[in-house]
Amino acid sequence: MKKLIVFASALALSGSMAFAMDEKAMDEEMMMEAPAPSVAVTGAAKMGVKNVSSDDTAMDTGMALIEEFQVSFASSGTTDGGLMFGASLAIEQDGRADGKVKGSTVYIGGAGGGWKLAFGDPDPGAWSAGGIGVTEEDNILRASGQKISLSGSFEGASYVLTSNAPTADGVDNQWSMGVKYDAGAVNVGVGMDSEKGLALGVNTDLSGVSTSVFYAQSEHVIPYRAAVDAVQPTPGDPGAAAITERTAYNEKASGVGVKASMAAGEGATISLAYSTKKEERTAVVTTGETTAGVGLPGMEKSKKIQVDFDYALGGGATFNAGIDQVDVDGGAKTTTIEASIAMSF
Repeated sequence: MKKLIVFASALALSGSMAFAMDEKAMDEEMMMEAPAPSVAVTGAAKMGVKNVSSDDTAMDTGMALIEEFQVSFASSGTTDGGLMFGASLAIEQDGRADGKVKGSTVYIGGAGGGWKLAFGDPDPGAWSAGGIGVTEEDNILRASGQKISLSGSFEGASYVLTSNAPTADGVDNQWSMGVKYDAGAVNVGVGMDSEKGLALGVNTDLSGVSTSVFYAQSEHVIPYRAAVDAVQPTPGDPGAAAITERTAYNEKASGVGVKASMAAGEGATISLAYSTKKEERTAVVTTGETTAGVGLPGMEKSKKIQVDFDYALGGGATFNAGIDQVDVDGGAKTTTIEASIAMSF
């Protein structure tokens, strides 16, 4: 009986060793092959109600339903040599407009995320610095038209460089760049763009309180079509096309925002934010074709106060309630009260 037990144990041991050797060989063989391409689909949705009241009757919409949905597609693969490739896009739909595609890109990149070159519709690099309330990135940083981006990360830092596509029609080059550094409890972001844009963002998470500070400035020309164009004939050639002179505005914008968030019990968070923005426009004269613009000469100041409450319901759902007020100096004061459930899939 003892001999039988010893013999069975020897068989089991040899079988285990053989399986381990085969498994190691299989792992080595799999490591030699590139991972199979994959496609991921994620979604986000929001439903609720809000009430908007304003001194400006055009903005006073009263009670309204919130109905928003976004689905995102991301595909990726890796060549046998380790080069990453892929594409992504998002389809956004809300109750006020038809669905639209945003952020579509195709890319190649190095293994480990060290670098990624993308063509398509990337966010400007300067936006990586952040934004709060009326100082959101797209409210102040105005460089647009970027179609090429180079991004990556190294040693706790990440970077994004964007530029418009090469053209031969004399269009001014539009570019933007941003760098973020994560030092654990503190991270810092810096952004710049071709519209003399500068953005600085600092975020901290200390003693259970998260704080954010953001500053941005930019300067650009807003085309403006006057009510009556000044048409002047071309000297010496009455039959030539007339030159149309129109007035445009040079706009300088700047703003600062501060936000603090703190826990209010298990799964609950309260956030307070304050932001202010200043826009100053001065008239300039341009000739040739321009597009319709906005604004009048002068200065406009606005500020926004926000109070938000979030509670995690689990399973990817969060209850949100908040109130914010935007006050424009010499203009309208608009208050929005909202309650909704945000969902992620």
